[in-house]
Amino acid sequence: MYPPYVPHQADTSPTTFLRRIAPSVWSVIGSLALVALCFASSCLAVVYLDMAGRPAGLDAATVTPLPLSLVGMLVAFLVPWTVFLRNVAPVSVVLATSALSLLLPYDAVTPLVCLPAVFARRSTRAVAGCTAAVAAAVTAATWRQLSLAEEYRLFTLRDPVTGQVDGVLPAPVYVVLGVLALGFSVGIGFWRRAVAGRRAVVTLTEQHSAETAVLQDRITRQTERDEIAREVHDTVAHSLSQIALQASVLETAAGTSTEVRDAAARIRASARQAGTELRGVLTTLRTGADGLTPVSFDDLGGLLLSLHDQGARINSTVLVSEGHTAATVLTRACYRIVQESVTNALKHAPGLPIDIVLRGAPAVGVTLTVRNALPDGGATPAAGTRSGITGMTERAQALGGSLTAGPVEGRWVVDAHLPWHHA
Repeated sequence: MYPPYVPHQADTSPTTFLRRIAPSVWSVIGSLALVALCFASSCLAVVYLDMAGRPAGLDAATVTPLPLSLVGMLVAFLVPWTVFLRNVAPVSVVLATSALSLLLPYDAVTPLVCLPAVFARRSTRAVAGCTAAVAAAVTAATWRQLSLAEEYRLFTLRDPVTGQVDGVLPAPVYVVLGVLALGFSVGIGFWRRAVAGRRAVVTLTEQHSAETAVLQDRITRQTERDEIAREVHDTVAHSLSQIALQASVLETAAGTSTEVRDAAARIRASARQAGTELRGVLTTLRTGADGLTPVSFDDLGGLLLSLHDQGARINSTVLVSEGHTAATVLTRACYRIVQESVTNALKHAPGLPIDIVLRGAPAVGVTLTVRNALPDGGATPAAGTRSGITGMTERAQALGGSLTAGPVEGRWVVDAHLPWHHA
């Protein structure tokens, strides 16, 4: 009804590996380019401020740089590397670099470069606050340039031989450049925010589709469970009721011998027990809750006693340490494996002795062995549906254990090893 499960095979080809690391490589290259841009811009701004602060007529080679310029050069070297943190802590990076632009002779290129990351990753309130901080940094950097003499401003053309100023940009141009830089950064930020929004929508859509598929699968499986429960109830439950009813009639019929009455009573009790267990299975199928009757190692003794009363020749050895700590799934698995093994032995080798050995402890788990002699001189029983063996094997594997069943030296042997599961 369901397609077989196919394990996912990871693609380890070189092409796939390069495709996966390529975005990271390009991201690092882009970040390095932005660091170089910030470094060059900030160094240029500090140099111009240093030149403007020197006494007129002195040679640059004979004048010691101003202390504030030295601090600015140190900042100009260190701060651009915060570009690598813009996607991790964008708000902190933008606010810190904007503050430096306000306090030191440092331009606003680094906060402008980092501002789009705030748009892409943070709330509207954070975007507004960081944009205001960057605008203040741009304003301070622009005012700092306009406060200098024209020959010491950025973008001033100067003859390299005579030192004569050949061209000076008007003051409004610096204001326009600052506004354009801020606008460009904000525009990139809005673009990145839109891309991030589209990716979030795609991610949510994929998650919704996956959740819908899971829910649909659960509904389909539950519908099948309900159908199975109805079929089992209408067939098996009805048959068990008829068996119990006929056994009751036989038990109370006049002229029935004591042996027949006892056999009828056992049949009626077995039918009622089977009906009770069947109702638990149907409850589990319909609701998903564990409606099965709890089973312990003590119940295993009751099962062996009832089988012995029914005429089975059973020699059993049950040694369990700290059995009260065992989980129900473990005790139920042991109970069902013994029950199914004895049923098979009574079916294929009636009247022959059955040896059952069960040993268990939390440290070593449970070892269960059921042996019975093979009929007809050791011939292997005729092959049936083997659904019982399959069920026992699946029970053992579900608990992380193993089970084998087959002829060994003229005897049919069921050998199970189950790890201990605590309640």
